[in-house]
Amino acid sequence: MGQPVGTDPAAAGRTVAARTADGRFWYAAALALLAADAGVALWLLGRQIHLHGLVTGGAWDAALRDEMWTDNLLDVLRALTLATVIVFLLWFQSVRDATEARLPGRRERGGRSWSMIWWFVPVVNLWMGLRITLDVWSANAAEGSRARSAGWLPVAGWWVLSMYALTRFEDAAREFDEASSGVRTGEAAAEMRESLAHGMAADGWYLAGAAATAALVVCLTRTARRAASPRPR
Repeated sequence: MGQPVGTDPAAAGRTVAARTADGRFWYAAALALLAADAGVALWLLGRQIHLHGLVTGGAWDAALRDEMWTDNLLDVLRALTLATVIVFLLWFQSVRDATEARLPGRRERGGRSWSMIWWFVPVVNLWMGLRITLDVWSANAAEGSRARSAGWLPVAGWWVLSMYALTRFEDAAREFDEASSGVRTGEAAAEMRESLAHGMAADGWYLAGAAATAALVVCLTRTARRAASPRPR
């Protein structure tokens, strides 16, 4: 008799190879966008430091011009962040698909579609995003390795840091938008200085979150590739 559907080793190998190729593209795209995020965040940090000095010195004409630059950079970073989140999820799904092709018996309830949908369900995603990431990390870590037994620590650290960094960034961006009217009218200098100080701190957290996410992308990709590579008999 022939082999049951879905158990042909050659077909499974071709599936893993195809999904690995897709994963390489999304891996490179995710790292490129994270690097772009970091570059724009550093540029934004420099503009905020400069604008803080102008507001403190009462140079309102120059501050008005600098405020427009800073506001534009915030918009650019917001757009880049959204693009990065989307590409990150596509990279993560490619890793998960390759893992399921290699280990077909480990598919979670709800399958492929739900593994993406959970990321967009408010409140629930705060837990499910971490749980799905931990599941893929554990499935690719070598049996008995430290990465499998204690892997939840770096993954949980990445998750908490990245969520906190994104929250701080959005809060600081909204605060800056509200305080920008102070630059345009020459009033509320104290509020603008405070919003800029919060923005600079948020940039620091954003850069830390971007670095942690890049580390996760690199480490999980390498772990998945090692798990998929043929082992000597």
